Amino acid sequence: MHYEDVREQVLSGKTDAEVLEWCFANGRQLTDEEILIYNSFISKRGWHDDETRILAEIITQFGLRDDGRVLTYFDLIEMDEGRWRPDMWRDANMRAHGGRAFLSTLGSLLESIVASGTSM
Repeated sequence: MHYEDVREQVLSGKTDAEVLEWCFANGRQLTDEEILIYNSFISKRGWHDDETRILAEIITQFGLRDDGRVLTYFDLIEMDEGRWRPDMWRDANMRAHGGRAFLSTLGSLLESIVASGTSM
């Protein structure tokens, strides 16, 4: 399956469920384990690894602005398919973890680590 084909399905206005159904019909259905492994891998792909330089080249090839906000292939796909906004991942993380309470807890934890002299 090629990215361009999936992108075409997304841009045609299909829902995520319809695109997924199309992928299964034109590719193969992955096991839960395969999905977990792939998502864990690709969610960071391009960020400080052997693909970082290549990702920057692809951003330029797509005619997108390389302003340092696109750090992973997931970011690139979201931008290319028109769903990108700079703080989308931070906002999603805050919703998933209780927003400000999560940040407050994280800040307190980091202060404790710094105060104790423990290195991270």
